[in-house]
Amino acid sequence: MFLISCSSFVKPPELISIDGFEFLGEENGKFAFSSNLVVLNKNNFKIKAEEIKSQVLFESQVIGDFLIDKEFFIEKKSQKNISAQIYLNPKNINSSLFSDELKSLLIKGYVKTPFLNQKINFQYDYIFNLNGIMDSFVDEQISKSVFRVKEIKLKKIISKVAQIEILLNFYNDLGFDIKIKNFSSIIYKDLGKSKVVARSNNLEIIKVDSQNNIDFPANIDLKLLSISPSMLLGSLRNDLNFYIDFDFIVEVFDNEFPIILSRTIAIDFKNLEISIE
Repeated sequence: MFLISCSSFVKPPELISIDGFEFLGEENGKFAFSSNLVVLNKNNFKIKAEEIKSQVLFESQVIGDFLIDKEFFIEKKSQKNISAQIYLNPKNINSSLFSDELKSLLIKGYVKTPFLNQKINFQYDYIFNLNGIMDSFVDEQISKSVFRVKEIKLKKIISKVAQIEILLNFYNDLGFDIKIKNFSSIIYKDLGKSKVVARSNNLEIIKVDSQNNIDFPANIDLKLLSISPSMLLGSLRNDLNFYIDFDFIVEVFDNEFPIILSRTIAIDFKNLEISIE
């Protein structure tokens, strides 16, 4: 780690680590994350900081920035955990940034301190793996926002098989391309998901470009003989509920992230109506 300061008397806090990423949402075209910074005060006295602001660069390209805009103290010769917000610009992110190898990031900014009312500049070369950020982003954003059920219908019942057609929509407003792989649908007859009554697999790779969407049909044959007679008799008076898992892999920047989304299907066999929630 390399450090430059415009003051030989007061040394700025030294960045030790960044972790604990949690995706917060999109702000002004950037992805916002909360994080935890560990910084070290190398001075022989306690320092007070009012603001830390920095750009994050990768291969001379500004990919984001982070900000700490609340006052804090660091005791002399000690470390401190500080909450910070990090903003990444998806337009400046390339696939190599999220590979498994460690990357060297340039973190360049200033610390504002009331001591002599000055801003102390700093510059760090920080070795880092950004997969932690991407894991948080996939869990909080892609799994909730990239997928929806557009339409579901009970096509017909033939020889004790209910043919279900589900029209899915994958939409991408993330700022970069994604791929959907190994898509499968599994229907269970119980909430505990111990009894499988239907399954559908599709090995097609679905490419969804940035700012685009694509419809994807899933056809499932539900074998009514796999359902207990008491459930079928009950369905003459009430909706029959099933539980479906959509299981697929999202590929982002050459990294693969497994996603499982669960829904409940209600079938009215009497009126041949079906709904999903």
